[in-house]
Amino acid sequence: MLALRVRGHSGDRVRPRTKRTVAIALSALMPLSLLPLLQTAVAPSAEAATVGTGKCAQTVSTTTGVSVAENANDECVLTFSVSGVDVTWTVPSGGLTNVAYTIKGGRGGSSGASGANFSGTIVSLSSSQQLTIQVGRDGTANSTSRTYPNGGHNNNGGGTGGGATQVFDAVNSSDKSTRVLVAGGGGGAGLGSSSSTYEGKDADGSTGGAAGSVAGCSMTVDSGSSTGVGGITNARSAGAGGGGYAGGGGGGGYNSADADPDYRCGDNIGMKGGRGSSYVDPVFATASSGRSVLRPHLSTVEYLGLVCSGTCPAGSIHGCTAGHKP
Repeated sequence: MLALRVRGHSGDRVRPRTKRTVAIALSALMPLSLLPLLQTAVAPSAEAATVGTGKCAQTVSTTTGVSVAENANDECVLTFSVSGVDVTWTVPSGGLTNVAYTIKGGRGGSSGASGANFSGTIVSLSSSQQLTIQVGRDGTANSTSRTYPNGGHNNNGGGTGGGATQVFDAVNSSDKSTRVLVAGGGGGAGLGSSSSTYEGKDADGSTGGAAGSVAGCSMTVDSGSSTGVGGITNARSAGAGGGGYAGGGGGGGYNSADADPDYRCGDNIGMKGGRGSSYVDPVFATASSGRSVLRPHLSTVEYLGLVCSGTCPAGSIHGCTAGHKP
């Protein structure tokens, strides 16, 4: 999920009586919300739609999966729910600063791995700036279709990968280089016993996760893509890779002694898919807390991983002690 909160423009003093905020939350189960303190109306374009009324009215490309309501704190909560379509949101006139957010990716299918879930602050949003939002779906079982927007699939009994929740600093999602916030999706569950040899590997920063190994029969298993698509697999009962900044690898499997070749390695020996990576553009936002999310120190970009290993600078967060990183 992704949730945003704005304290106000630099130098603004807002009396409680006139306080206006917009909250945003993005998630497979919950919405995306944004909160401006001083908000004025934005004239809708010919292709735009308006959701909400009065001070809470927001301009979006479609109202599908989008709602807005004022809460008890006099805040307008703009919600982007899972809908399977991209939504472009236009920042209100006057812009926003210090927007707090929480973002969550979709869970892997068949009770697979959870998606990334973290919080932070967006530094500023300019008047009429347009952001495109994709709220990742949870994976399912046994599907020939990718999980929106980029989870891998398996139509041979395993769980599909969870979709990543992504924010693009652009009017559409065609250019992956415009992604500024990404919460990776979890890998789909496999029905076989855990084995690091055959499991799909988690994505690492901008590098897709490797495909799980296969043995004893013919299977197609893909690595995760550097552009965010989770790896697919047709290994029986194996999980596909989660979508992310880079995609997780598809799960592999092996042939048991009595397996019927027609069943592509028999029953219940497919392994889980890898998790997609997450990302925060440090010019756009910071990350400060979250479940199963860590921050390595990188000079130009900031990646959020899902496992703790290696080394990282002192002061790391999310349960990763000094000397470790994702």
